[in-house]
Amino acid sequence: MLLTFVDLILIFLSVGISLGIVVPLTGVLVRFRANFNPKALQLDAEGGAVPHTGPVINSYFSMMMRVWRREVRRFF
Repeated sequence: MLLTFVDLILIFLSVGISLGIVVPLTGVLVRFRANFNPKALQLDAEGGAVPHTGPVINSYFSMMMRVWRREVRRFF
């Protein structure tokens, strides 16, 4: 029951591809679920109330684009 060299290469390749896809998608999901949009009122320079104090993320794909802009693009 020994694995050949080709079998080992295929196993490592499939694990690498799986981790290369699953880990980033899971990371975006964790960030999306942990995202908190504070609704506290914050006063701007003129004294008017601003309803949101941070970026508003409404969907998984908008979080994916935000992660792409902040983390992936700085390496290219």
